[in-house]
Amino acid sequence: LLAPTGRAAKVMSAFSGHPASTIHRRIYRVGSGPDGHLELALAPNREQRALFVVDEASMIGSGEGSFGG
Repeated sequence: LLAPTGRAAKVMSAFSGHPASTIHRRIYRVGSGPDGHLELALAPNREQRALFVVDEASMIGSGEGSFGG
């Protein structure tokens, strides 16, 4: 279960009885760039067969980098 915000994920988890997280937490990993600043990188997709349920999908843009816009 995925949601655009931490609060939405918490509510979804409470109502469903299943773990939920934010979309960003699921698809990105935080690391350090060469200059020492924090950097987001796509996490490897380890799922072979999965169904991702996304709450409030209308809040998610269709283009790369358009999250929330």
